Amino acid sequence: MEPDPDGRALHLRGSLEAAVIHGKDDILIAMIEEQFDRLTCWQDHAIGQDALRIAAKRGNVKACRALQHHFSDDMCSTFLHEAAFANQSETFDFLCTFTTGIRETEWETQAELLAMFGMRGKWFKRLHEHRPISQQGFRRAFVFSKPEDMEWFGCRAGPLSAMLAAVIRYATDFENYDGFAPQLRWIMEKGGRVEEFHLRLALRGHPTLFARLITRQNANSALVIAAEYGCHEGADAAVLAGAKPRYALTATIAGGRRLAIRFLEDMVLHVI
Repeated sequence: MEPDPDGRALHLRGSLEAAVIHGKDDILIAMIEEQFDRLTCWQDHAIGQDALRIAAKRGNVKACRALQHHFSDDMCSTFLHEAAFANQSETFDFLCTFTTGIRETEWETQAELLAMFGMRGKWFKRLHEHRPISQQGFRRAFVFSKPEDMEWFGCRAGPLSAMLAAVIRYATDFENYDGFAPQLRWIMEKGGRVEEFHLRLALRGHPTLFARLITRQNANSALVIAAEYGCHEGADAAVLAGAKPRYALTATIAGGRRLAIRFLEDMVLHVI
């Protein structure tokens, strides 16, 4: 954090917040125009962010308009969910209109945040009307949607295979395998199939997630993949699901000698 020896940044922060809260738009605009250039980049960024956040929450469109000139489109878009969460329709529409030039991935992030906060209804519809959300955006929203919203997002998120891959990536990134179980269950109930590339994607992330994706139908493929990566936990799960050790024996060269010996022992025991 940069020093503020004369307390100017702290004073401006309080003044901006007070002006926003009490609707003193003329004072707010004057402070922004006169004071922002005197502060360092770090202080300008942080103080303005706080003020913009409060303006979005309180539905102060004039304050948002005055503040948005000091920020990129991407930065302004980060407060869309703040306005939605505070039920500020006019502010939400203003921020949507101003930020239609942002990157597609950032627009998808806003869809993701709205879904995360359970705002499937009018807010997501408003976001979509200002700028159509791609299937990728709906997939990201589906990953973080609440159980009661999964049907609405899932039906707009494209192929089940792509949806499953998205859930696996996020579950791996967040190392939260139980948290995404409802999404995995929904995909499977709709007829989704765990294919080989899903298994490889999961195993690169974590053996636990890989093991949970193994079924009777893909057990043999899972065993081969586990053998290639030398993953004992995955191999055990595949065998429990019904995989035959002989299918993976030739793949153990990459997986290591210990795994190859274990498969040979399993085969001998099976024969005996």
